[in-house]
Amino acid sequence: SLYNMYIFNRLGACVYYEEYNRTTPPASLEDEQNLIYGMLYSFKHFVQKTSPKPDEEQSGFRYFRTSAYKLHYFETASGFRLVLNSAPNVADLRKELRFVYSLLVDYVIKNPEYTVNDKIQPDVFSVFVRELGTYLTAKKLLK
Repeated sequence: SLYNMYIFNRLGACVYYEEYNRTTPPASLEDEQNLIYGMLYSFKHFVQKTSPKPDEEQSGFRYFRTSAYKLHYFETASGFRLVLNSAPNVADLRKELRFVYSLLVDYVIKNPEYTVNDKIQPDVFSVFVRELGTYLTAKKLLK
């Protein structure tokens, strides 16, 4: 099952956040988002510097697992960073993150009401939120 999702823009700001089955809320969501982004930035550069095949996409950072959760990561060519946190036993969600990005492009980025780098407001972009929920439920990632 999924716990939460973050979408960061190329500047590192969290433009979308959604909680699903998270049991403990953060003390400060803004602090948590900054920590997540900083960790992603550091992991990406660490993996690039230490990879024996740094030019291959498959050598990049895709996910990491702890005993409590698994963080799935996808970065787009335009600099969006998508993160899904799930139960530790969930398989790699790279394909699902690519599809979430396609929803983001179709329903938010191409929407004339959206200004680049603004937060994605669920009431304005309700089709994106609905389609995202429908997709994650169909993939049996949400209960």
